[in-house]
Amino acid sequence: MLERYSNFFIASAGASAAFIGLLFVSLTIADTAERDERARTNRDALAGSAFVQLLDAFFVSIGGLADEVRIFAGLGVGMAILGLWTTSRLLPGVIRAGNWARNAPVRTSNIALPITSIVVYALQLVFAIGVLFYPDNSALLRLSVLVLLGLYAGAVARAWKITRTT
Repeated sequence: MLERYSNFFIASAGASAAFIGLLFVSLTIADTAERDERARTNRDALAGSAFVQLLDAFFVSIGGLADEVRIFAGLGVGMAILGLWTTSRLLPGVIRAGNWARNAPVRTSNIALPITSIVVYALQLVFAIGVLFYPDNSALLRLSVLVLLGLYAGAVARAWKITRTT
């Protein structure tokens, strides 16, 4: 059933690996001597969450290439849980640093990005669990594959924001 997505998974695995490399390049270029605690905390959270989203897309895509629906779905469940856990670990520091305060620069995106991540990870978790229980359901499988696009969108938005704030 996954064979119809094999070209997508090949492209996705390659793209996520390339994006991870570019993320590391952008972080080395970013001003690591940033003295503003708010900006530094925000940059670190953006980088960490973008990295996890790209890892998610990479491992789930590789799992899709195994051509075994349960491996694909199991990796989707595991990576969604990792993404939710990572978001829950990064978010309090960002809030404490004042990135959600009314006077914070780009406050709207500081709030929107983690909320959309939580939504994407929750969808991934629900769809992947659905695929585990109903491996022959093509609609759930298609939705699980489409979630990868949400992961890419979030990772690219974060990487873009890192480069724009340095």
